[in-house]
Amino acid sequence: MASTQSATATGAMDGAGYLESLRDGREVWVNGEKVQDVTTHPCFASVAKEIARLYDLQHDPATRDTMTYEDEDGLRVSYSYLPPKSPEELLARRRNTEIWARESYGMMGRFPDFCAAMIVGMYDVRAELAEINPIFGPNIENYLRYARQHDLSLSHGLHDPAMDKSKRPEQDPDRCVRIVEERDNGIVVRGARFVTLGPLTNEVVIAPTQVFNEREAEFALWFAVPVATPGVKQICREPFTRYRNPEDHPVSTRFDEQDVMVIFDDVLVPWERVFLARDPEAANTLFRQRVMSWASYASALQ
Repeated sequence: MASTQSATATGAMDGAGYLESLRDGREVWVNGEKVQDVTTHPCFASVAKEIARLYDLQHDPATRDTMTYEDEDGLRVSYSYLPPKSPEELLARRRNTEIWARESYGMMGRFPDFCAAMIVGMYDVRAELAEINPIFGPNIENYLRYARQHDLSLSHGLHDPAMDKSKRPEQDPDRCVRIVEERDNGIVVRGARFVTLGPLTNEVVIAPTQVFNEREAEFALWFAVPVATPGVKQICREPFTRYRNPEDHPVSTRFDEQDVMVIFDDVLVPWERVFLARDPEAANTLFRQRVMSWASYASALQ
């Protein structure tokens, strides 16, 4: 797993780089089959090709300056990861999102620009995170820089599997993602989470929307890990791409985001990738009220 503090920056992704980044040994299952390469498998290839086309727009002379800018290190990066500090930057961010939404015909509600906005939202609350634990504020600062300079395609897991909803997380703990062990080098997490676009992204960000009580501190955590991390498994729903005629379903066969259940089978998350842990009150209030503001902004433009 690459360190968020020392990995060599690569800048704005192009289509070929995006497709290559998906060939990392991730564990994805669809229709009982273990997928060897999501970029060529018939359930995912058409969608991967469309997302690659969107990444190529970042290097097209007609859209390059609308979708990317030079950061403080002189690296050309995506506006998706820009925390706006002025009306001009706010408009620049909007114009980038408009391209993502227009080119995907509004069909990809969780395209990479959306999840990048979640990281910007977490960055906005870095001071509050640092009050919870001094490492959490710098962690999200480093992760934003890392995600921006590597142009990560992110997915997000906010909701627990829809099983017996009458039970609290503390009553059915292995259904929900939770901390089962703390080590010097990180936390070990176990459980499951619904994720959109997971097979076609580089990393998954976990931040639950469940409102926790004071006895459920082990569930109150935010973190990010590569989807190819050992112990991470993705189980896909029935795809829209494989058994439908593209002539009858021209949009869904091109832009099926693919929803999955991601299982965390005792996954080690390094401390530098943990942004909040064991603080139910902060998890309850910061996420919906603050973190999702930029992601909601992205959704409104679709």
